[in-house]
Amino acid sequence: MAYVTWLLAILHVHKALCEETLWDTTVRLSETMTLECVYPLTHNLTQVEWTKNTGTKTVSIAVYNPNHNMHIESNYLHRVHFLNSTVGFRNMSLSFYNASEADIGIYSCLFHAFPNGPWEKKIKVVWSDSFEIAAPSDSYLSAEPGQDVTLTCQLPRTWPVQQVIWEKVQPHQVEPINILSFPSLEG
Repeated sequence: MAYVTWLLAILHVHKALCEETLWDTTVRLSETMTLECVYPLTHNLTQVEWTKNTGTKTVSIAVYNPNHNMHIESNYLHRVHFLNSTVGFRNMSLSFYNASEADIGIYSCLFHAFPNGPWEKKIKVVWSDSFEIAAPSDSYLSAEPGQDVTLTCQLPRTWPVQQVIWEKVQPHQVEPINILSFPSLEG
């Protein structure tokens, strides 16, 4: 019986270590950086919490509740603040001061809304010089705010496509703006 318990424990640890964490946005590490998190709906928000995943455990960074104000963990107390907490509860972007290599990792911004429940955005902070990508001159796009924009994608071959992801690439972050999934054509 002890062998079965030991085997189940090993499988549980293996699953936890091998489980892939997906994220919504990638942000370049810089001494002053902002992790953008804006709740997209109009539900009644009750609380937001920021955490950092350190591989095997989750570390709390900050919690904001309009009835109980803000709590920032002591390790982050003089290094982070909510960017727009006085402007509105829907934008709870977190700004870092004196960020370092220790701040690389995956962060979670979790809004609690009534009656719909939780809404989460995951942000990966990476070590990188820049996200700027040199685009061919025939694919450059410029538009004024508020204008409609049409994006096209021409595949070089007739490969079957299962998913297309449009990303907004900026010097400080990369964020998907649209994800299109297509059903598989296989049997």
